[in-house]
Formats: sequence, C-alpha cells, structure tokens
Amino acid sequence: MDKETCLKKLQLVGVLAFATVDENNNPQVRNISAIHYEHDSIYFFTAKGKNFCHQLLANPKVQILGYTRFKEMIRLSGKAFPVDNQQQWIDTIFAEQPYLSNVYPGDTKDIGIVFSIVDAEIEYFNLSVYNVVPVLKNVRRMLLSQGFLIVFKLSIVYIVEDVQNIVRLRL
Repeated sequence: MDKETCLKKLQLVGVLAFATVDENNNPQVRNISAIHYEHDSIYFFTAKGKNFCHQLLANPKVQILGYTRFKEMIRLSGKAFPVDNQQQWIDTIFAEQPYLSNVYPGDTKDIGIVFSIVDAEIEYFNLSVYNVVPVLKNVRRMLLSQGFLIVFKLSIVYIVEDVQNIVRLRL
C-alpha cells in the first residue's frame, strides 16, 4: 500500500476523526470533512475561534483516523501548520465542499483558517474478515502480553493473523 492510495482511501471515507491535545494535555477528537487532498498532502479548514484551531496553533501534532467499509483502518500522524495563500486554499476547499457555503455564508468563510499536514506518517491496517479468527474475551491479556494486535468488535475479540497487512508510510 502506498501513500497516494492511502490518501485516496481517506478521501473516500469523507469524514475523518482528527485528534489533538488541549491545554491540559487531554485528548480531543472531532470529525472533519472540510478537507482537500493532494497526492502527497492534506489541507483542511476550520474556524479560527474554535478550540480545534487554538489547539493546533499551540501544539501542531495531529492524528487522523479513517475506517473504510472494507475494514481498512488508516491512521495519519503528523504536524499541521497554517498554509500560505490562505484565500486560495479556502476557495479550493469551499469549491470542493459546497455544503460549507451553508455553514459559512458570504464573507463569513473569512473567519476560517486552512492548515496543511506535514512530516506525516501513515499506518494502514487491513482488518478484513479473511485475516481474523474469533477468540474468547478472557484470553485478551495473554494475547496482549504476547504482542498480538487485538481488534474489538461487539462482544468478540479478534486476533489479526496477517500482520503483514499493517504498513507504515511517510508523506
């Protein structure tokens, strides 16, 4: 799996979970859909007054998570910084995401800011059914201590047998 394919899969997911930390180092997660994708980077829009924006300006570390309908999990970890040419990127994102004009009508889109993620690592996990075996919950601790990746689904625990489906990439 290459980075371009991972970014295309994230684009198909649409709404991604973005995690930051607040001023007390507590994790904060929110869903973001105002995203523009390039072949090697991600640009996203948020309002300058939101906690999300303040958290990114204070600590640029961000983690993004997407989960496809094919049981693929893609996690991107990197740093987000405000971009140059803000108006160009705002216009690009608003053109691609028409619903934003309802949320930010007229000139109110100018209260926003666009960030780009740099120095990112992408992890790809394929958790599709052909790779997993059901296991009883009470063996969870033993499996964790032996280094297995465990996925929880309802009341069943699965062990990922084919760890080669986990890929790490850099943007």
